[in-house]
Amino acid sequence: MKFGLFVLGIVVILMIFSVGAFGDEQKIKHIGIEWSTACLSLIELGDLETCGNPDLIKSAYPQPPLKPNYQKMFDDMATNPKADYQKRNILNNHIKSCIKENYCNVFDKLSNTYYWYDINADSRSYLDKIITINTNMKHTNLNIKNDEIFINATSRTLILDTNQINIQSCHTISYAPQDTKIIMDMGFIMWHILNNCTDKTQLGYLSIPYKETHDLTNISVDKSPAWLELQRLEALKAKYVENRLGTD
Repeated sequence: MKFGLFVLGIVVILMIFSVGAFGDEQKIKHIGIEWSTACLSLIELGDLETCGNPDLIKSAYPQPPLKPNYQKMFDDMATNPKADYQKRNILNNHIKSCIKENYCNVFDKLSNTYYWYDINADSRSYLDKIITINTNMKHTNLNIKNDEIFINATSRTLILDTNQINIQSCHTISYAPQDTKIIMDMGFIMWHILNNCTDKTQLGYLSIPYKETHDLTNISVDKSPAWLELQRLEALKAKYVENRLGTD
């Protein structure tokens, strides 16, 4: 009897692990990778360094391919120019179904993470993560909601965020490459966001600016030309008033 209960317990444990493994297998993370308008312009002009080479990035993080039978169907449709629009609509519908409903029957499953490029707006809103590669993030992609400006009687301090990466709610990621390490940087970013952004050290050296290190730009009002001119005029007015006293 005890042996039977023992066996039953083992079977239950194996079933629990099997269900868990099956659940994990079915869970797909959908990550969109895109380039800013400025980056696309540079790439079109032949600059493949500032924002990275799209072909290289797509080879490192490939979009899921169609299964052979579906690929053949789309290839056959391509022979008819009038079918281009229909083909695009059908493919977009399959992509949306895959991203939104996790129903990806027409795509080969290479891993539990799917990377997508050139996704239309209708499907984009359902992506788990969106990585936008920018040329420069200073001033326009601050990790703070507003520019922090502190003013006192003699000076104004403007805090500028010079981060190379900006992650909002572990969903929207803006990244500005600064050298040829873009593939390495993308690896750090993927590792971090696929673990729900729980460990900033997974960003490697990108974690340093991510801690909101700011440059302090001090603008001394008492040394600016406008301030000095204002003080000169105020002194002249005071002198004029002083000279006019008792002349009436």
